[in-house]
Amino acid sequence: MHGTENELARTYTDYGQFYKQQGSTAQAQEYLTKTLEIVERLGTWIEPDKANKVVFCPHPTSSYVSG
Repeated sequence: MHGTENELARTYTDYGQFYKQQGSTAQAQEYLTKTLEIVERLGTWIEPDKANKVVFCPHPTSSYVSG
């Protein structure tokens, strides 16, 4: 099940990146916050000190989520 949820987190990250690039900051933050909620709950952060930056980074990447 973790694999499926990690894929969902990656998808949310991709959506967040898309909305950020489109200038829809609120929608981007919504999806990126969902990403953080999943990886925090599952404990699947590759770099815990950088995970929170996904929400605020101008160009977040999905590399924060392990598979």
